[in-house]
Amino acid sequence: MTDINETLPYWMVKIRKDSTIHMAELLNKNNVDLTKEQWVVLRISNQGKLMQTDLAEAIYRNKPSMSIIFNRTKSKYDLGQLTSIDFR
Repeated sequence: MTDINETLPYWMVKIRKDSTIHMAELLNKNNVDLTKEQWVVLRISNQGKLMQTDLAEAIYRNKPSMSIIFNRTKSKYDLGQLTSIDFR
């Protein structure tokens, strides 16, 4: 029988969880009031006009979740450049 700790899916989930925790710690340590997803959205938003699906794919979320993340980020920060995102 295969040990669950030796399977690829186990390690993929573990690495994702550990990287999420690490990112949250880094943001918190630097007094940045953002989630990992909000940080990614801010980083890639400077690439010009974006579609909601582009952002959703970048953070591995669906479009409705992307709308929530965008609106929460927009309410906290001046996101003048993010207003070019097409939410169709």
